[in-house]
Amino acid sequence: MELVEARNMALATRGPFTSYTPTMVWNHQFGDIEAFYTERFAQVDARNQLFSSPDIGRERPRRAAAEMASNAWKGLSPRKRQRR
Repeated sequence: MELVEARNMALATRGPFTSYTPTMVWNHQFGDIEAFYTERFAQVDARNQLFSSPDIGRERPRRAAAEMASNAWKGLSPRKRQRR
């Protein structure tokens, strides 16, 4: 039963096991749980370094057309109504 569960974990495409490598699954089910956590934490650290990289902008980039439209409205002032 454990072997079937390990196979399902290794082949998972959705859920909490998608990032598990076959070595991680083996260590989780049959091997050394400490080796499993060592590899798991290494994965998490690598992912966190990607997200905390200063090269990745925090603000969503604006398209050129949206930028031009925003700047077009800046110089306009409200028109006064002319009386006839």
